Amino acid sequence: YACPYQSAVDPFDAAFADENCDGGDGVVEACVYVSASLGRDDLPGTRHAPMQTITAGLQQAEAQQLASVCLSGEAYVEVFTVPSGIELVGSFDHQDPDFAFRRKAGVVTTVGGVPLP
Repeated sequence: YACPYQSAVDPFDAAFADENCDGGDGVVEACVYVSASLGRDDLPGTRHAPMQTITAGLQQAEAQQLASVCLSGEAYVEVFTVPSGIELVGSFDHQDPDFAFRRKAGVVTTVGGVPLP
């Protein structure tokens, strides 16, 4: 993997740039990963052991004091509340053969649910 190192800071961006050369857009280890099809909520939420629901991912991010929940390019239907200081980020290809959960163009994450009264 050839990567021109630019900075230790690697915010999620529209160009999907890997500025810190850790393999993906954003800081790879600073995210809880979620996949509706591959995950289980009793897993730790890593790239290789993702959680299944956004709700569990948000709870894990809060418990681990991580700022991001990274969502695979799948559809999610659930109701949840996003705690202050945590962001949801989509477009992660959970089936990328070279780097599980690589964020890239063309990968669509869909989130839907029933609004609370």
